[in-house]
Amino acid sequence: MDVYAKAPWAGALLEALSPQRRGGGVRLLAIGAAVPRAVRGWADTLWVASVPHAYAFPRCSAAVHHGGAGTSAAAAAAGLPAVVVPFLAWSDQSSFAAWLVSRSAAVHLPPSSRSAAHFAGAVAAV
Repeated sequence: MDVYAKAPWAGALLEALSPQRRGGGVRLLAIGAAVPRAVRGWADTLWVASVPHAYAFPRCSAAVHHGGAGTSAAAAAAGLPAVVVPFLAWSDQSSFAAWLVSRSAAVHLPPSSRSAAHFAGAVAAV
């Protein structure tokens, strides 16, 4: 599934992350085959097709993820604050987002809050 092509909010997320990494001191690890080619070439960004979350997350200071069960559990186990952006309305992603929020471990961005400003605020908050 090409998440970035089917998610109208993806451009706003990428726009919000761009100044974060250009400001210095912030590096991004982009995981997955769906990461746009343009993002793969950003300076201060490492793109990998796949990496175990249990390996990567303890080395990160925050995560932006979809709220899947495995990703949410790995972020919680690593003590990693997160911005959770569920994109499958029929799935349990929003439930895991709520679970992380209830433990003060994440900011949940529902569909109504997916603008560049909301993404930037959420990333700054974690």
